[in-house]
Amino acid sequence: QEMAWLDRESIPLDHTTANHTTYNSMSEAVFREVLSHLPQNGPPGQEGLSYFVRRSNLLMVFVNTVFSGLGGEGRVETEWLAQTFAEHSDAQYKLVFGHHPVHAVNGFSGPYQRDIAPEDGRRFWECLVKHQVLAYFGIHVLAFDVQVHEGVLQILTAVAGTAHRMPEGIEYLHCVQAALDAS
Repeated sequence: QEMAWLDRESIPLDHTTANHTTYNSMSEAVFREVLSHLPQNGPPGQEGLSYFVRRSNLLMVFVNTVFSGLGGEGRVETEWLAQTFAEHSDAQYKLVFGHHPVHAVNGFSGPYQRDIAPEDGRRFWECLVKHQVLAYFGIHVLAFDVQVHEGVLQILTAVAGTAHRMPEGIEYLHCVQAALDAS
């Protein structure tokens, strides 16, 4: 409903999993069914939940930080991620999208529920650094925040929200737009 205005022919809309949409195997099945048009090129067991999209010199990777097969919230797979980066090493721009941040934001931290589990987060971030990813985008912590760690941006885009679930006076519906170019 909130994105009904979008012309999907000219502006593609890619989705990522989150703790409100894929919190167990049943909800993962619903996500896959409703968004069956998403690429099925993710790691084994996560097809349609994690995936990548290549558009010319841009590689966008969508990771699942809540996969039930890894233990749920705050977990992320890195072997497939590293393989995807290796196979697309010629991509000039690499962006990764997920839900949970790796690095604490505004004092909000806590493995699994506030951010990615430390051991997973460490491997994940090392993979981003090694493969020269420009930025990792997340949203779980309801704040707009930009940090740089080892040359990689962590950008939290606050919350776009769903109209009927927005607390009075706390959050607002919005959209974050970013431009990516050679500079």
